Amino acid sequence: MRKIRDLEFYDTNKVFPENILFSMRSKDSEESVKVYQYSITPGLDLTTEISACLKDASVDGAPVETSYNESRSFKLSKGNKSAMAIVNGSDIYIIVAQGKNSESLLEESLKSFRYKEYPSINS
Repeated sequence: MRKIRDLEFYDTNKVFPENILFSMRSKDSEESVKVYQYSITPGLDLTTEISACLKDASVDGAPVETSYNESRSFKLSKGNKSAMAIVNGSDIYIIVAQGKNSESLLEESLKSFRYKEYPSINS
């Protein structure tokens, strides 16, 4: 992911068992983007697992299933937070945008997010 808007990278030194890969935030802390990675447990209900991961990433609500780059994904917007959970192989990437225009910040973040695609282990 490349830098977007005037956001600066932080939290780039996290290691397992932390799920956050990195964050970006504006100097005034009005806007932020956080990127998480979770592992899928084979055989569990994917929607329930996505909801649990979103809750762990401090995003509450019922996600709506959608598609992102031909990957199964789930989107959620509530208040000043918007999130996208992308299923990729045995991983779930979660991007959380927070701020006044969180939906447009999320869309901009998704445009710069790159990952190697793998087939999902759960349908």
